[in-house]
Amino acid sequence: MKRIDSVRTATGTAKESVKHTAETCADLAHQAKERYGPRVADMAHDAKHRYDAHVGPHVTRNAKKIRSALPEEVDRQATIVAMKTRRAAVRALPKVVAAAATTKAAAGPISREAKGRSLATVAALRGQVSPDDLRRIAKKRHRAEVAGRTAKGAAGAAAVAGAGYAAYKWWDRQMNPDWLVEPPEATEVKDDTEYMNREARVDMAESGTTTALDPEVQAKEAESEAGDPTDTSRAYYERGEEN
Repeated sequence: MKRIDSVRTATGTAKESVKHTAETCADLAHQAKERYGPRVADMAHDAKHRYDAHVGPHVTRNAKKIRSALPEEVDRQATIVAMKTRRAAVRALPKVVAAAATTKAAAGPISREAKGRSLATVAALRGQVSPDDLRRIAKKRHRAEVAGRTAKGAAGAAAVAGAGYAAYKWWDRQMNPDWLVEPPEATEVKDDTEYMNREARVDMAESGTTTALDPEVQAKEAESEAGDPTDTSRAYYERGEEN
């Protein structure tokens, strides 16, 4: 016999035993209600009638006598205490109702869990749910709980990281305001006069035209070729205007 067969056999035996016990208890309760129900009702009615006839008048009469025998100051203090007690009860009633509602809301998931487990137990006893199904359901719930805890942890870490970044940016703005930051240094523009002169000479050589340059321009070009920085572009433009 396999393990699953033994489990099913035990489940069937337990099911029959529970069913038989429930039927027996129901029969006994019904018999007790039919046999002792009228007697209990008659006894309660008789006790109430005797109290109203014999004990009630004496209690009322003695209470009046005691109250009349007490001094006026004691009676007044008792009345004040009774009024304060009623006021305290009226004030405490909303708090009690709120506490009861909170307790009920907190007990709701527990009661639902207990109800679900009881239904699962009954289904298992009836043979509708196998042990493999129970293990699969337990694993699924465990994975859901782990995923929920992971999501909550990730959300908390993201919130903490965002708050830290915002605090850092605020601190950086406080320590380094815009008016305190120095402007960047000016970049030096490279003089490309020599390059322009060389390009002009190359163009002239390629076109095959040669023009006589002024001695002053030739001297400046010679100086630029020798490495002395001169304003040769200005001389070149002046020569063009003269021509």
